[in-house]
Amino acid sequence: LDITKSPRFAATCILLSAIGVFIFGRAVSTTTLVESAIMIGIGNGSEYALLSYIIPRYFGLKSFNEIYGTILGVVILLMGVMPTLMDMTFDITRSYGVSISTISALLAITSAMVFRLPAYRYSTDGDITMHNVNRMQRPSLQTPTSY
Repeated sequence: LDITKSPRFAATCILLSAIGVFIFGRAVSTTTLVESAIMIGIGNGSEYALLSYIIPRYFGLKSFNEIYGTILGVVILLMGVMPTLMDMTFDITRSYGVSISTISALLAITSAMVFRLPAYRYSTDGDITMHNVNRMQRPSLQTPTSY
């Protein structure tokens, strides 16, 4: 992740969730349901893991707790509200298709937005700069010739 200097891997994980939700809504076999559930699980699991990696790269460590806590609070709130909204939509349309398509589309839009984020603002050593991206080199795998 430090090699890319941008959250493109996170965008790919979010897109994987979007595809999984889309397939889940149209699954006609147990195999397809399991495959889509695996895609959703991998995508969502990596999103939460990447969140703690990406936040310090854009905002530094000073406000990490507040930002991370706010995002997780909103996520937990939505996890509680979404089933109710999906049930209300089902009562109106007699199908979960609208809800599932909406969730899949929102995940795809989120993936596109994350993909367009600029390079990380903070380096791995905490320096704030957009210009030191070229300065940061990957560590050499060569052994030193003199000690």
